[in-house]
Amino acid sequence: FFEHSGVDPVGIGRAAWSDIRGGSAARQGGSTITQQYVKNVYLTPERRLSRKIREAVIAVKLEQEMSKEEILEAYL
Repeated sequence: FFEHSGVDPVGIGRAAWSDIRGGSAARQGGSTITQQYVKNVYLTPERRLSRKIREAVIAVKLEQEMSKEEILEAYL
């Protein structure tokens, strides 16, 4: 959490690869805490690529405006 800029490309890639290989039973999350916060506060939980892209863009912008500590406190 403290080492990324809102989005973790490695985590997203790992989750996508796991989902592709194992189908829905092996679903993994690739979202960072910042992305989860954005989804909960600003967006809906729908599972669409367009929502994930908006989530990632907003997460990066949020990381520029808030400190990690502020994001974590708001998330919790």
